[in-house]
Amino acid sequence: MKRHPGCHGATAATRVPAAVGMVAFLLLALLPGTSGAYLTLAQEAAVMIKLRHDLHSAQPALAQKLVDWRPNSTAVPCGWEMVVCDTQLRITNLDLRWFSPEDKAARRFSPTGMRPVVADSGNASAAGSAPALRLPPELARMRHLEKFSFGMTVRLALPSEWGQPGSFPSLLWLSVHGGSLEGALPDIRPGAMLLLRTIRLQFTSTTVMLPPSWGSRVDVLPALNELERFTLPPEWGAGFPKLELLLLDELGLTGRFPGTWQHGFPALQSM
Repeated sequence: MKRHPGCHGATAATRVPAAVGMVAFLLLALLPGTSGAYLTLAQEAAVMIKLRHDLHSAQPALAQKLVDWRPNSTAVPCGWEMVVCDTQLRITNLDLRWFSPEDKAARRFSPTGMRPVVADSGNASAAGSAPALRLPPELARMRHLEKFSFGMTVRLALPSEWGQPGSFPSLLWLSVHGGSLEGALPDIRPGAMLLLRTIRLQFTSTTVMLPPSWGSRVDVLPALNELERFTLPPEWGAGFPKLELLLLDELGLTGRFPGTWQHGFPALQSM
């Protein structure tokens, strides 16, 4: 994998023609449903442009710190910082953890140990009353996406489409850190995220209960072997046949594990 050089000749003063934005939204309108085909190159670009618009709307000051993520940038998505593509210009890695400038260099050398930046909203109450940022459902249709990380302490909503059969066919790593979660985590159905090995979810002001559907059947998340920071449903004793590592140290749990777990998790090696 390598990062495509992209087009970095645009300055902050460059304006994207209105037709470009119109094409992106038309392509999004033509996207297939959850049972349709995976995204074309043009549709992947349209999803990224829409995501850039939504992020800038949620945190304009933060988004302005990265040139490629400003709405007036003309760089192609494979040239944006925090986006990695293969030689065919298909997106393989989205590392969308928004950091303060002093953390920028450190992130390149320690991709798993960094903290998400706090929302630059002026005050906490304003951030809490702002509309939730809904991450794009179309990300689940990126056929070559192997790693998705998102970190921004704002209210987040995760789309139900992420848990539908056929979603994220190549995804190995999913990490989402947010301020709070609007609604529940999406149910995951058999056939979704078949290769996913690691899930890390953390919300600073929300206690997250994982849906029973995530672990109640052996054909749901069959490749998962690392799970971190959750409240635990009893139904999970029937699932996760390959789970090897379960991290619970930051949950502040008391009492006993669900009784249905006694004969579950046949591959578990460390807790």
